[in-house]
Amino acid sequence: MRVKVAKYFNSETVKQYNFLLSKSFAIFLIYCLTGNIFYCQTVLADISEKLFFMGEDTEVLTAVLGRPEFPKKAPAVVTVLTDKNIKQRGIRTLAELLSQTPGFYSAQREWGHSLYLRGIPAGVLFLYDGVPLTSDSTKSIYPLDEELALAAIKQIEIVRGPASVLWGPDAFAGVLNIVPKTGNDINGIETGILLGLPHAHRGFYLNLGKDFGKWEGFLSLNAYFRQPAEKYCYALNSDTERQKIGTQEFYDLIFNLRFFDFLRLSGRISDFNKPYVMHGTDNEFKWESKKNTPFKLIKLEAKKTFTHTSLRFKTYFNHFYQKQEEMDLIWQQKNNIYYAELSLDRDLFNEHGLFSLGTSFRLNQVKDAAIETRGFLPDYLENQDTLFRPLIDKASFITRLKSIFCQYRHHLKTLEIWGGIRFDAHSEYHTSLTYNLGLAWYPHKTFYLKTIYGTAYRTPYASQFIGKSNLNPEEIKSFNLEINYHPFSSLALTLTPFYNTIHNHIAEDPFGGYSEPGSQKILGLETQLTYKPFASLKLWANATFLNTWGDKEKYITLDYMTITPEGIPQPHYTTWEKDYDSGAHQFGTLGIEYQLNRQISSFLSLHYLGKRQFSYLKSSHQTFPPQMLIDLTLNFKNLLPKLDMSLSLKNLLNKHYLTPGTFSPIQGNPFAVYLKLDYHF
Repeated sequence: MRVKVAKYFNSETVKQYNFLLSKSFAIFLIYCLTGNIFYCQTVLADISEKLFFMGEDTEVLTAVLGRPEFPKKAPAVVTVLTDKNIKQRGIRTLAELLSQTPGFYSAQREWGHSLYLRGIPAGVLFLYDGVPLTSDSTKSIYPLDEELALAAIKQIEIVRGPASVLWGPDAFAGVLNIVPKTGNDINGIETGILLGLPHAHRGFYLNLGKDFGKWEGFLSLNAYFRQPAEKYCYALNSDTERQKIGTQEFYDLIFNLRFFDFLRLSGRISDFNKPYVMHGTDNEFKWESKKNTPFKLIKLEAKKTFTHTSLRFKTYFNHFYQKQEEMDLIWQQKNNIYYAELSLDRDLFNEHGLFSLGTSFRLNQVKDAAIETRGFLPDYLENQDTLFRPLIDKASFITRLKSIFCQYRHHLKTLEIWGGIRFDAHSEYHTSLTYNLGLAWYPHKTFYLKTIYGTAYRTPYASQFIGKSNLNPEEIKSFNLEINYHPFSSLALTLTPFYNTIHNHIAEDPFGGYSEPGSQKILGLETQLTYKPFASLKLWANATFLNTWGDKEKYITLDYMTITPEGIPQPHYTTWEKDYDSGAHQFGTLGIEYQLNRQISSFLSLHYLGKRQFSYLKSSHQTFPPQMLIDLTLNFKNLLPKLDMSLSLKNLLNKHYLTPGTFSPIQGNPFAVYLKLDYHF
């Protein structure tokens, strides 16, 4: 729900309101820190020290409330994937990992994978150590391929469903938080190499970590190189020929420092260079492209626990530079983000209640953002009487976001209820109000049920809002029901039906335009089954089913360009529409983990994708048939003293298939072999 305060108050009144709001929050903080009405221990300490996940791992997450949280008890539908999961399954990229996770469809593109969650494209807010990888200029720099070093990751925390109450704009369909390792996770030195064929894939990492008691340090260096083979690549040139493109390069430096028990400094510096090829739908026209995104992040976090209150402060600086080359056109953009947040947790009612309150401020500086790209229309080049001139419009701007949010949770024997609300004041879109409500029932240790209703929003991005004052933030309302049945230790079943309604939806057009605002409805079901008949054998499966209906996506895009006698470019536009792009409607994974002995284990996965439809410009839908891909990983622990080895076979049967590309169908990943060696000092 969005509250348009600007309709009822003038600018001076809004300033007075914001001033009063900040003063009230400061007074409340003082009261909470000095008050002694309630005498109870901190729930935060209880969660981190006493609660354990009754499933495959004993991990806690931080993505729901910004502090340690037990997945089963979290006020959201959550999943925690650990470094153990990554190693056991032979996972090489984040795209591979998410493709095995309920609700996620990872679509292969020329430039890398794009992500759908519950039928919503680009709806996930990516966090690295709690810092968003996004700005008001772009939806995200999604690190789905080699752009993210998995060797430095402790775990990945996933929230499925709206999460704007905590994270504000862009936490639309869900949140994914990437948690780096700490010195205590390593306590020594780890190093390893990765070799892969036929893509001439080479990789190297070095992790150093040590826990010295009063302080702790972690440092990670990563480098990956990938050269597509002559026979296979991501772009088709014809039925018989393949196009070889340049080397992909990635570098990553990560550090994580803890001082005493209350102060932590972390950061990340990375860079990647990814060339690729774009094609028209007739595969006759093609052009080389290149994507480059250096990324810098530094974060300072402090926490202080009092008798009844836990107080946290977080601030970070985030910089990323985007450079994209399309034929003769070069687009460069810089983003600087400054952020500060203060929050607290306070126990109430003899450990039965927990009240959380926070406020934050974000300043986003954008230079040379792409406002409109015109001319990337290969289908239209068939008209020989027109002039093709790729152009781009740019703009620089600053946006500010002031927020206040709170949540209350109350425990009553077998019941837990919660509610949260967030108020955002955006410099371009006035104010927004989001909220969530939930109830969890734990009648028995073998069963629990959660019901959650929440709202979220995301603001239009640079190319959408510049010069288009009539656009409103995209809004979602979501109902989730999670049912978990765990009759005995070897069997667990989870059913998660959900229903989403989306308003003011704006879809991106790969040809440089955006759709008119529309509405969509999505009904879906996520299922998960885990069965462990023997100590050495574990079977698990998940499946997602979707049904969508709503408005068609309507576009106004450049048809062609001419030049007037005065030398002025004259654009000519056309109108077209297509069905809402929700990705695959049925998909799932079957995993078989087998432990032969202490040293040797294997993992076999079968990944199914149902048929998909994709529209290329004004042409009719193109249907892509269902596909089944099989991967196999063999793990050898202590092959030599302190040396581990894994051998991964991707697309084991070398199935040849096509998948929807940006402008035309592209060839899917062929059979590939990856050898990984890890050495622990």
